[in-house]
Amino acid sequence: MKTLRARRKELGLTQPEMAEKVGVSVTALRHWEQGHRVPTLAYLHAIERGYEIDIHDIADFAEMRPDARRKASVEDMIEQRKRREEFLAQEKARKAVERRERKARKAIEAAEKARREAERELAQIKGTE
Repeated sequence: MKTLRARRKELGLTQPEMAEKVGVSVTALRHWEQGHRVPTLAYLHAIERGYEIDIHDIADFAEMRPDARRKASVEDMIEQRKRREEFLAQEKARKAVERRERKARKAIEAAEKARREAERELAQIKGTE
């Protein structure tokens, strides 16, 4: 079987063009073509359509690189954990901002209420003079 890179070149496509056609990032496509990672099953049909090859050839490609598949899944787990930690940190920051905004709104409402009361008192004082 030809490599994914050789097939892409046969089709006359650049990595960005093929990545768009398959629906992945250029980085993911580059990893597949260099053999650093093996595409997951979720992408096999998109690769089959994009590269215009039979799905069995893709399966052969995946079988040729079991070490890359194992490495990819460990790397994927690390990447997923990193993304989750980033998401949780962003979520924590967002909630902190929301708390500060609520506190600020309450302070503004209290200040507005105090201003209205002061205006009423001033109006009463002026009315009695």
